[in-house]
Amino acid sequence: MPSSTRSINTATTPIQKKILKGHRAPIQCLAHQKSTSLLLSGSADKTARLWDLRDDDTRCRASSCFLLPDEVTSVSFAPLSPSGRDSARNTVYLSTPTRIYLYDVRMAGAGPVIVRTPAREYGCLTHRDDISQIGVAAVPSSCRRQGGVVVGGDRDEDGDRGRDDDRRAVIVAAGDDAGDVQYVIEEENDGCDDGRGGGAVRRQGVLKHVDENEVGMVTSIAFRREDDDGVYGSCDGSDGCVLLASGGTDCVIKLWDVMREETLFSHHVSSESNYNPPMVHSLSWSRSGALLAAGLGDGSILILNEDLEMVSRLRDGHDATAACVDFPHWEDGGAGRCIVSAGNDGAVLVWDLGEYDDDAARDGVCSPVNLFGEGLVEEMDDVAGRERILFGIPHGEKPNWLVCSGGSEEAMPFHVFVADTTCDITAYLIPQR
Repeated sequence: MPSSTRSINTATTPIQKKILKGHRAPIQCLAHQKSTSLLLSGSADKTARLWDLRDDDTRCRASSCFLLPDEVTSVSFAPLSPSGRDSARNTVYLSTPTRIYLYDVRMAGAGPVIVRTPAREYGCLTHRDDISQIGVAAVPSSCRRQGGVVVGGDRDEDGDRGRDDDRRAVIVAAGDDAGDVQYVIEEENDGCDDGRGGGAVRRQGVLKHVDENEVGMVTSIAFRREDDDGVYGSCDGSDGCVLLASGGTDCVIKLWDVMREETLFSHHVSSESNYNPPMVHSLSWSRSGALLAAGLGDGSILILNEDLEMVSRLRDGHDATAACVDFPHWEDGGAGRCIVSAGNDGAVLVWDLGEYDDDAARDGVCSPVNLFGEGLVEEMDDVAGRERILFGIPHGEKPNWLVCSGGSEEAMPFHVFVADTTCDITAYLIPQR
């Protein structure tokens, strides 16, 4: 059992944990729908499971089980619709090593909630090597309405050119071990006049993260934050710019304009170890989209701004690969001051990044009192103005995935979910004063 050799302070209040059981093989991936109480997991047992955390009876047992033809390598929820339609809440995206599937929770039969058949298979995405991670984002739809009826033309109900604000297209992207990020854009809603009743592929393409003359794998991808309307952030305020970060074993992080298939910025991570190269294992955007965190193979965590310029590098935490990083939605104002990481040393660390932004500090979102709304732990009473470890959790197992719940959720707020080499998910409750 891995364990950290560093001396890390534990939380002043004992950490409570809950074990979610159901999988029969190691759990390889997790996803959490931030505005709901739903957790999604994928396992080497060829199933994905949906956990509804609102009910005490379901916290130790999955509410839905999806059967796949191979092990599950990545999972993702559909982006929630600004209109609150139930279809997005009932849709999940799952990947095996070579295929991506869309499953509808409502297709479960009577009795045990088991979904055996996917609603769709993305056969148009043909990967040369195994899929490492998938991501799903929403962009404004190309469909319009005219007289209340959806048409494929370009005029709204007033006869003017315009876009139906309640309709979106979905981008499904997948990084793979061949060094590529493949993507497909399709209409989200039924009724788009494409002759096929909805779900039409508008466009597909490939982003070449690793150059043709080089060897490397894409290990992580992350769309820049989702805004309040469920549409992912653009680089210039226009509808035609969707940002995606990719990282890989080439020790390079790239920021893409997906719609134009252009690399906007690239950051080559410098090596600080003679033994472990700083390969990128995990990426996470802050809630505001101003910061990007990368978990590296040398145990450090790199913090970049939106232009991929280095803000900080967290070195004194993990003794082994920083396998997972996540910006939790625990803070008021979304300043991105707190980050949670899990390393192959078996430690889960909660970091305070300090007052990195003057505007955020003036707005008060970086003060110790409201870092988590009302203050979480005793150690936060004395913020030094630079990054430091607030406390550590001795998880003990090598992590495969980590994801955090939101702080304002009614069900299981301030939780960290960890999947590891066992068949269980551990849910840690971050202590509040």
